[in-house]
Amino acid sequence: MKRLWIITFAFVLTVVGGMLTRPVMASETADSVDLTYSRKFYVSVNSNYALNYESNDRDNLNGFALAAKAGYDLNRYVGVEVESGWMVYERLQDSGFETGNLHVFPLLGNLVLRYPMGRLVPYAAGGLGVYFFSLDKDIKGTTATLDIDSAAFGGKVAAGMDYYLTDRLALNFETGVHFIKDPDATLSQGGLNLTTPSELDNWYIGGGVKFRF
Repeated sequence: MKRLWIITFAFVLTVVGGMLTRPVMASETADSVDLTYSRKFYVSVNSNYALNYESNDRDNLNGFALAAKAGYDLNRYVGVEVESGWMVYERLQDSGFETGNLHVFPLLGNLVLRYPMGRLVPYAAGGLGVYFFSLDKDIKGTTATLDIDSAAFGGKVAAGMDYYLTDRLALNFETGVHFIKDPDATLSQGGLNLTTPSELDNWYIGGGVKFRF
């Protein structure tokens, strides 16, 4: 999984590097880039490094996350967006067992507040929604299984910035925190069940691209 994160991050860096080093066309000079948000719809994709700061076992989250957003600008300063993505936890807790992977799929509605400064547009965002879970239940080396609630409520706060290469295309940087209501994890073996809350909050940082249309 770490190799997957490295490959994805390298791909994003390659794309970003190509955008930064390509020749600027006459129609894309600083004076001609239209940042009046006449193009109100946008989509973005980010590759993130993530850290499960809430748990004592920092290896719980393997450091890989993807985020995809679709948004609409109400005006130059306020926008709304829908966000989904994928995060991977290697273990739920430091239990001494190899428990397999937990996959987390957020579905959030976000409010975005921005302050345009020419090509550079810093912003702050916050959102609420539901986090869905998919777990590899078998615990290697034992007859025990581990199960988890299928979903939990949560939210995020974030800050970031866009840098517009053209009136349509921007590079994006974002950092933030996901707050997830602790879902119950149940360890079952020989008819005995042990239920404990899972600590899944995480901090993330990453970058990607945004496209307006």
